[in-house]
Formats: sequence, structure tokens, C-alpha cells
Amino acid sequence: MCYYGICDYLNSNKEKAMFYFKRAYKLAKEKGYIYLRRINYLYIYKCRKYLYKNQKISLIKLNKTKEKLFRIYENENEDNLNSIELYNYYKLYKTCVTGNTQSKLTNLLKKGKNIKIYYSFIDYIYIQKCKKIFGKRIL
Repeated sequence: MCYYGICDYLNSNKEKAMFYFKRAYKLAKEKGYIYLRRINYLYIYKCRKYLYKNQKISLIKLNKTKEKLFRIYENENEDNLNSIELYNYYKLYKTCVTGNTQSKLTNLLKKGKNIKIYYSFIDYIYIQKCKKIFGKRIL
């Protein structure tokens, strides 16, 4: 909720969101939840990217986060990544690997397009937030 915010109720706060994602990442790492660890670190990277654009953190810190996220994706089997992760892996692979192979990039894009994923996840979260806030059924 801190990352996206809720219209007229809660403003988006990337610093606070990053704090919670870090805590969730540590907990997922302790418990061995690999999927949750990847998702939390992806959002840590997104928060830091936003903070870098607003000149609140340095490029060095952003690059360290980018490299760690890339290593997390590299150590994981591509079949275990959902399409959002594959797309982010594709973008990271494109920028992090020098002399990147076109076949690897093409393979990542094909797998990302073939996987059926529930893209309206954000809409679902928004509906659940609204139910709790307003106490009524929406849609």
C-alpha cells in the first residue's frame, strides 16, 4: 500500500515501502521462500530506482541492487520465473551482460509471452483495499 498508495487515502511513499520490502525480503530469505524473496527484491530495486531519479540515493547503491537482482534471476531456473520477472530479467540481461547473446534475449521474451499470468493482480489488490477501507463490495 505504501508503494502504490490509495487515492485520497494514502499517498505513495517509496522510502517507507522499501523499508517494508526489505523486512519482507529478510523474512522470506530466513524461511526459504524463493518466490517471495525475488518479488520483494524486485520491488526494492524499483523503489531505489525511483529514489535515484529523485536524487535521494547514489548511482552506486542502485547499481549494487541491480547486480544483486540480476544474480538472483541468474541463479533461478527460467521456467520458475513468471512473465513479469522474465521481462525484468530480460531488461537486466540487456543492460548488465556485455556482448549479450541475441538467442538468450529472444528465449526470455518468448517464455515471457507464453506464460499465462494473472495481469489484473493490481486490480485485485485495489479491490481488496477498497473493501477494507469502505466496508463494501466493489464490482
